[in-house]
Amino acid sequence: MHIYFLQHSAHDGPARFADWLTSQGHSHNTRQLWAGEPLPDPKEFDALILLSGPMHVHDIDDYPWLKQEKRLIHKLKAGRKPLLGIGLGAQLIAEAFGATISPNPQSQCGWIDIHTTPNDAHELPTHFRALNWHPDQFSLPDNAEPLAYLQPSTVTTAAQPPQGFSLDKGRILGIQFHVESTLNSTQQMLDSNDPRWHLQRETLHYEEIMDSPDQFTHLAAVLDRLLLNWLTPSLPF
Repeated sequence: MHIYFLQHSAHDGPARFADWLTSQGHSHNTRQLWAGEPLPDPKEFDALILLSGPMHVHDIDDYPWLKQEKRLIHKLKAGRKPLLGIGLGAQLIAEAFGATISPNPQSQCGWIDIHTTPNDAHELPTHFRALNWHPDQFSLPDNAEPLAYLQPSTVTTAAQPPQGFSLDKGRILGIQFHVESTLNSTQQMLDSNDPRWHLQRETLHYEEIMDSPDQFTHLAAVLDRLLLNWLTPSLPF
């Protein structure tokens, strides 16, 4: 399969996604939307991954390409091609399916505890830790199956915002947390000169993130299960 990435900022790239796809024999390309590269035509890819970024889904005036990206998402809604969004990418997909995007009532930055739903068809671990650094959250989109939530012990209310969702029998996935992160990719993001990341850096628990190298290793297994179950139904026979 040939997969396209849509990248929204210079320091928030495919990371472990690219390594996994190459190891599985898939080809991939990246369109740097932040640098003015055009969106790909759906005919150019077999699956699409929307990466994260420091902007908000409503920042169309500052980032006009967001409007074009939203149109592409709507084109893929009724199709058959797999669509995956991480962070900002998940929020863009959620919005396209009727979800509300709103500020987080509490910090979700740094390593957070995730638990998956009992009906998770993607065979993710029941509990694991993952990186998150987003000021916004999404509600569950229309007709979506919840995929993951915050670990109950980390929240003070029963109304937990979803951390992931599945649509169209798993063809479309949105994940708020970062399974693609590696120690190196996270270091590059945190050390970047992008002022939008620096606005969030005070709440990112920098030392805690970078002093937990084993956590990045554990994320590799989560990513493997997620991508394998996401792409397998779409593989040609």
